[in-house]
Amino acid sequence: MKILSIIIISPLISSILIMILNKKYSKNIIPLLGIGSILISTIITLYNLIYFKNHEKNIYIQKLWKLMTIKNYHININLLIDNLSINMLVMITSISLLIHIFSKWYMKEEKYLKRYFALMNFFVFNMIILVLTDNLITIFFGWEGVGICSYLLIGFYHKNYKNVKAAMKAFIITKIGSICLIISILIIYKTFGTLNILKIKTLALEYSNYNNKNIKLMNLLLLIAAISKSAQVPLHTWLLNAMVGPTPVSALIHAATMVTAGIYLILRTHTLFILTPKIFNLIGIIGGITIISSGLSAIKEKNIKKILAYSTISQLGYIFIMISTRCWNTATLHLMNHAYFKSLLFLATGSIITILQNEQNILKMGGLYKKIPLIYLYFLIGGASLLGIPIITSGGYSKNIILSNLLINNNNILILIGLIGILLTTIYTTRLITKIFHGNNYYKLKEIKINNLFHNIPLIILTILSTSIGGILTIYLNKIKYKNIIILEIISIIIIITGSIITLKLQHYGKKNKQKKDKIKNILKYLFITEKIDNLYKIILIKPFNKLILYIKKDPLNEIILFTKKTTYYISNSIEFLSNDNIRWYITTITISGIIIISFILIDI
Repeated sequence: MKILSIIIISPLISSILIMILNKKYSKNIIPLLGIGSILISTIITLYNLIYFKNHEKNIYIQKLWKLMTIKNYHININLLIDNLSINMLVMITSISLLIHIFSKWYMKEEKYLKRYFALMNFFVFNMIILVLTDNLITIFFGWEGVGICSYLLIGFYHKNYKNVKAAMKAFIITKIGSICLIISILIIYKTFGTLNILKIKTLALEYSNYNNKNIKLMNLLLLIAAISKSAQVPLHTWLLNAMVGPTPVSALIHAATMVTAGIYLILRTHTLFILTPKIFNLIGIIGGITIISSGLSAIKEKNIKKILAYSTISQLGYIFIMISTRCWNTATLHLMNHAYFKSLLFLATGSIITILQNEQNILKMGGLYKKIPLIYLYFLIGGASLLGIPIITSGGYSKNIILSNLLINNNNILILIGLIGILLTTIYTTRLITKIFHGNNYYKLKEIKINNLFHNIPLIILTILSTSIGGILTIYLNKIKYKNIIILEIISIIIIITGSIITLKLQHYGKKNKQKKDKIKNILKYLFITEKIDNLYKIILIKPFNKLILYIKKDPLNEIILFTKKTTYYISNSIEFLSNDNIRWYITTITISGIIIISFILIDI
């Protein structure tokens, strides 16, 4: 446990080293340096996991140093290991390692390899800070660091203005959450007199003033912060635009870093949320709306990465539902399972995009299962886990536990939403797989075998973790007593089979009746509310803001400032004109000035 700090320091040092290394070492040393640092963090994490699980201590704290002192309050940097942080740490380091290894193959021809691996390592460093520290101030530093790294990586190909806009959109929307988080931290300090997580937990359990308006505001702000980071309705639109970055970046954002940060914030501060029980109803409503809206939106999407983005938003909706029922361990369980199978799907997608020379439209793919059979297998297993097929997939285990908890808590509406979510997931996942791997072959390719260990090893490991092996492992890590409710598994299987048949029938029907297919699309488009939220933002936020700016521009104070600016500029230009290094001009100026002065003297006489 004493070497815990190396988990944080390792990716930070490698990030700095990569930036200062000479470019000529890029293609050989830099990827290995990036991978090596995350490997060190992963090994130490697994060692600490074994140590933590084999000892009776539920909490371990390692004191590092004092960050700052404000009056009598000391802000210390301490590392906190409990069941939540160790599980998050295992997920972050292991997935980051596999994504870094895959990046060695995926980014082999990339010109800006240095910048890529430096940012990826710094991204992981900030996420580790976020989950390991025991103080809300240091958590906020990690929170902001993750946001900045995501902005830089989403806009990695910054020469394309579209990518810059996408990065800015992600940055601005997540900054809404950052503002809410910093205000809530101030309220927490005012209410409890500390920002230490463990002290806050103890004080919150003893707190009795439930009607305190500050507490309600604090929890609402914490929730908004989580929604913005974890891409829930209505602050989810940034995640779709974030797909313009390199595909391994998308995998890291969706699985191990950015979107998990919001969930972690709620899980870490859940004792505060308990003080305002009604907020759990709001969390459930947000999760339910997110599941349905993102599922519907994924059905009509053509871009392979955006379909996976919608699926992420939807799966995080399930986690919000679990949080609404106060099933903290189940929420963490599904977060971990989702991270592994979503990483698998994104990395397999990266392989497909590379083979098809950056083609991302699934309607321009097809018939690839014979050409890339191994990638087809990886994608099939990842898709099966996304569907939540019982017994054989990790997603099946966590989905069954989610539905079981809802059944035990008599949340009939949320059970219905959960089952509808499974149906929608089945429809868009079946469509995704059939469009990519079956049907007409748009690309005349020979069978492709990628004999590269940096490509194959991450996909193989993630495939294994997406099966029942991963499900059983995460159940053990989260200390969940798994009770198999057969009726729920049967219902899930029936829904998955029904959804698959509906999808295949609709695809067959669509080929024969294109006009009727277009009519159905026109009817259904009103259900796809996700893409309309951007337009709503323009109406209620952007246009009023632009009008406000124009109004402020005419403000008297602003006019005075502009006048001062213009006057200063005019004087500056005049002085510059006089100082032109021309001796004759200087002599003439001095002579004229002398004549004027003498004239004034003579007039006075």
